[in-house]
Amino acid sequence: MFANTKLTNVEITDNAIIGNNAFENCSNLNEVAIGQNANISSRAFYGAFANDSKLTVAGGDISSYAFANSKVKDVTLSNVNSIGDYTFSRNNSLTTIVCNVVEGIGVNTFANIDSLTTVD
Repeated sequence: MFANTKLTNVEITDNAIIGNNAFENCSNLNEVAIGQNANISSRAFYGAFANDSKLTVAGGDISSYAFANSKVKDVTLSNVNSIGDYTFSRNNSLTTIVCNVVEGIGVNTFANIDSLTTVD
C-alpha cells in the first residue's frame, strides 16, 4: 500500500487493519501512532523507520515480523493482546520499550537487539 514511500509521520485510527507489507521499507518514518484495537499484519513495517523514531501502539494484535529489521528507537505498547514471533527482531536502533498491559509475547520477539537498554 505505502511500501517504499517517503512518509515521515503516520497516525492510524482505532480498529484499523494494517495489511502485510503496508509500510515496508518506509525508511523516513519518524513517528507512528496506532490507535486501539488495531490488527497489525506480518511485515507491516518491516525495514521501516528513520533513526531516533518513535512508535506507539494503543492496543490490538501485532503479527510476526511486523516491525522486524526496522530502526525504531522508542516503543510504547498499551493494551496489546499479543505480539507475534520475531516482531521486533534485528532492530539495532531500539533502546526503550514501555509495555502497559501486554497479554502475550511470542518466540524471539526481541531477538538480536544489541541496543536495547530499557524495558519498563
